[in-house]
Amino acid sequence: MIDADPQQTLTLWKAQCEVNDIPLTNMEFAHIADPNALAARLRQTTDKDLVIVDNQGAANERMTVAAQNSDLVLIPSRPIVTELVEAAKLVDLLNAFSGRGPKTPIRVILNAVETFDRNTSSGRTAYAYIVSKKLPMLECVVSSRLYYKNMISGYTLDTLPGDKKAIRAARWSIIDVLEELQGLLGISLVPAAVE
Repeated sequence: MIDADPQQTLTLWKAQCEVNDIPLTNMEFAHIADPNALAARLRQTTDKDLVIVDNQGAANERMTVAAQNSDLVLIPSRPIVTELVEAAKLVDLLNAFSGRGPKTPIRVILNAVETFDRNTSSGRTAYAYIVSKKLPMLECVVSSRLYYKNMISGYTLDTLPGDKKAIRAARWSIIDVLEELQGLLGISLVPAAVE
């Protein structure tokens, strides 16, 4: 897990997990803000099963470095036109760099989706924007769930206190996303015990 975001959200989450005695086994963490150091670190990770780079959701040098050294770029966006416009800018920027090497698949994933989003005026406008810009979307969406928001306090979906049924539903939603990503990448992301 590489935190390349100046806000250091991933680093803060890790620290909160440590405060809550939540074990993060089989994971290594690094905060790398410098684009050159990020490129060097990503080139060294060939022995890792999966490397996730958390980056600022804006066009910057760290974003292009991460994308050039990745097998997939996943851009989360709420189904709001202003956020989708930014996602489209990132897609355009990353596609502009695709001529410099192998084309990295890019997908936008709708995040924090309320069940009623598609039935509102703003929801219809957002979906019309997606279609008009031909944004490369994941089929799965991440619903707005209180338990996802609670995880930033230093928990995982395995360790969150609360309604076990709701937590299980949140976990299965993420597994749906991982299974779609497996199909794109051709690698296993969901442990067999979970499937």
